[in-house]
Amino acid sequence: MPGLGAALVMAVAVWLADRAIIASVWQDAPPLLHLLALTLAGGLTYVALLRFGARATFDEVLNLVLRRKAPAITP
Repeated sequence: MPGLGAALVMAVAVWLADRAIIASVWQDAPPLLHLLALTLAGGLTYVALLRFGARATFDEVLNLVLRRKAPAITP
């Protein structure tokens, strides 16, 4: 169920970004830039949900991305 809640929050955030910000400020945006802006809104929402809702998971993902080690070379 937590995944469903996060998906709902992301959907609402992207919908609000589309209606409130993009449609009113940037009406003549090319479709590709419109999609990019909505994807960015969803991604930032996801990162914020992880950061404030599941701190341990956020830290684990951050460690995986930033502090990964090079694979060991075996002869």
